[in-house]
Amino acid sequence: MLSRIAPSFENPNPTTYSDLVFQSADGHNFHAHKAIVSVRCPSLIKDIAETGPIEIDAPASVLLAVLRFLYTDAYNFRTARVTLAEVNMLRQFATKLNLPRLLVLVCSTHGWVSEDTAGLNARIPRLAADLAKLRHSTELSDIELHVRDSTVNGEADTVFLCHKALLCANSDYFEKLLSGMWNQLHEENNRTIVSLEDIDIPAATLDKLLDYMYGVGKDVLQPCSGGGEHRIKELFSIMHWAGYFAMGDFSTECVQFVEQRCITEHTICSLWTLAAAEGWHELQERCRKFFVSKFHMALGMQDFARVPKELLRTALDHGEITANTQFTIDTLLKWAEKNIQQQDYTTHNPCGPSPVPDVSRDACLHAINDLLPPHTFFNRETRAAVLLRKPAQ
Repeated sequence: MLSRIAPSFENPNPTTYSDLVFQSADGHNFHAHKAIVSVRCPSLIKDIAETGPIEIDAPASVLLAVLRFLYTDAYNFRTARVTLAEVNMLRQFATKLNLPRLLVLVCSTHGWVSEDTAGLNARIPRLAADLAKLRHSTELSDIELHVRDSTVNGEADTVFLCHKALLCANSDYFEKLLSGMWNQLHEENNRTIVSLEDIDIPAATLDKLLDYMYGVGKDVLQPCSGGGEHRIKELFSIMHWAGYFAMGDFSTECVQFVEQRCITEHTICSLWTLAAAEGWHELQERCRKFFVSKFHMALGMQDFARVPKELLRTALDHGEITANTQFTIDTLLKWAEKNIQQQDYTTHNPCGPSPVPDVSRDACLHAINDLLPPHTFFNRETRAAVLLRKPAQ
């Protein structure tokens, strides 16, 4: 969650917006973020000097091991370069700072068992729970996100108080924005003011994205599951803006959630259209596989004529559909007629109602010819059957 902004020997100052500097006993400086350290280990910054770094009476390897634990909830003695001679010092430091989980990790990593670590697991605070404390806290917030929500009557203005460290740890967009590489940033009352009004993101969607960034539960997407139109639209909005803000891990989770929980015969048309528009090729492939596997069930759908041509064509083109029934042929013919009618209506009558146009035999055959790939046995037989009959009425 925060590993990308955690300090290391190779990159002691991984971000330009850090507001703390720790100095080890042997003179190494490591930059950190007050908001994160304050909820993860308050005792580490209880005596903050007004100027200059916070001096820590421990070698650089021990200090770095503690800082990386605060950001990752993990202990890696190789990354921190902790020697065996320094492990006991790290244990004492973890005890002094009241970091029971770090103490457990250090002891288990090095094969030590002691009364100090017995039974600690049940009451160890975890990273997500600690960060969740910041979600609706104005304390130490250093950025304001201003949103004008056009989905609300009157275009309501909403302000979110956030923390730069959390935004940049989860979003390439905010990392670049706050680096100043796109435009000059405006400061007011010790906070950076960022207006998102020009991109028209719904406030409810941004609220969900912030929940994810702050680790407020793992069920951010759960209310969107199911086939209801409102839920699908809400999920689409979250997926779109997660991609816009370049939230890599969350974008992937959104697509996987849709694949596993949301693809049904009632939602597949909408999902395919969205995936095609957004360039989500994995989701398109999952929709195609579902459509092929449920093809004969889909044929009986009342709104089969709404199936996008590219989805139907790619499913037929794959060659997995082998059944050759008159019902299939009739349904495909009706699909062609309905789509031709819709195209004619949209092209010639964009502003008002008109009689449904008749569909000529040649036009229907042309649509079927465009739809059906010629190289599969099933579709060769379907072509032959179409040529022998009139369009369905």
